Amino acid sequence: MGIQFCSTRLPVVALMNQTGLDDAALRERLEAADEQVADLVRKAGQYFGYALTNLLHLYNPDVIVVGGSTPTYKGYMEAAKAALEAYALPELLNCCTITTPKIQNRVIAFGA
Repeated sequence: MGIQFCSTRLPVVALMNQTGLDDAALRERLEAADEQVADLVRKAGQYFGYALTNLLHLYNPDVIVVGGSTPTYKGYMEAAKAALEAYALPELLNCCTITTPKIQNRVIAFGA
């Protein structure tokens, strides 16, 4: 059993709404070590980690493919993985591979 598609577009929109920045400006502020923006990205990543934990516990997939642009924000996936490691059952987490799509720029075209 595996999860074929999980969109990360909503967190991008939420981050843009919260900061009032577009994608390029958000990335710029992250690279400039803007702590306020970095905190928001880490918080979003933490909640994504909680969601991944729920998916893992409900479906016990072998693989979860995380695509989209949100996971490429500095600190996002690190926070998600920290939440997973803190809250997921180790037996399930150890049996699941979390990866990115082989073809990043065509995720939507291939979708679920």
